[in-house]
Amino acid sequence: MAAPTKFIMMVSYYGTGFVGWQRQAASATGGKLMLSVQDVIEDAVTSIFRPHERVNVTSVSRTDANTHALQQYCTFVVDVPSPNTTDILAQINAALPKTVLAQSLAVVDPSIVKYRTKSKLKKYVYYIQQGQRPVHETSPYSWFIGKKLDLDKLRQALALITGTHDFRTFSQGLQKESFADLNTLRTITECKVVPRRKVDFSLDLALAGTGPILETDPANLDENFIVCIEITGNGFLRHMVRRIVGTLRSVGEGRSGPELMTQVLRGEVEPGPSVPARGLWLHRSWMTQADFDAEH
Repeated sequence: MAAPTKFIMMVSYYGTGFVGWQRQAASATGGKLMLSVQDVIEDAVTSIFRPHERVNVTSVSRTDANTHALQQYCTFVVDVPSPNTTDILAQINAALPKTVLAQSLAVVDPSIVKYRTKSKLKKYVYYIQQGQRPVHETSPYSWFIGKKLDLDKLRQALALITGTHDFRTFSQGLQKESFADLNTLRTITECKVVPRRKVDFSLDLALAGTGPILETDPANLDENFIVCIEITGNGFLRHMVRRIVGTLRSVGEGRSGPELMTQVLRGEVEPGPSVPARGLWLHRSWMTQADFDAEH
């Protein structure tokens, strides 16, 4: 009998129509059968390795309903002699729907199998359409705001949350007393606001998220463009990025100053509402600090 082998797999997916990464109990979805990304990946892996016993696939990160991911890592353990990762990856992709793509597969070093697999840093990107009216083709992957945003003010606001802070006030549901002892300190290492004329929303790792950058101030631009809000950190709370962007909207539209971000962190004012999940992408995950440093 083959010894158990632990695999780590990178997957990309369009989150539209999924309840997020994690499978949900029927009670959590009103009794409706709603698929998670975890469901369809487990279906594919199980069909290849253990048709009569479900294989558990565990993610390094979770995503909300309708959130997309370009680089999300997950792991699973199966008994397989002399695993050929190239062949297995092809079999998994053949069993997956077209909206989910397994990008890479590797065997986890046996010396670290017993340790929990987790990422060191992650980058989320939120895409905001700007222009006279939304572009239908990009609407499933971005959020349209008609009023032009002041990008410099957005950058000033994001600078105020860069570093290590308690982000409890930007989270969803963690203000209850039952979560009082939960560690909500997180470190944001980098924030960027990048205006692009258009963005590639494919699942191609080399192209996704790229597009020609607007070198001039887009304030008076008549054509549509995309504001890409990039936030990199060591961890994120539920709805944290979506609430940060929801708060930024008030700053970008001139209804509040950049200091609003500090006021929210201090609990002096409420954050903006969570913006729609369709504009949010888990864009990049670094499994080690060395991986991150090599790209910076």
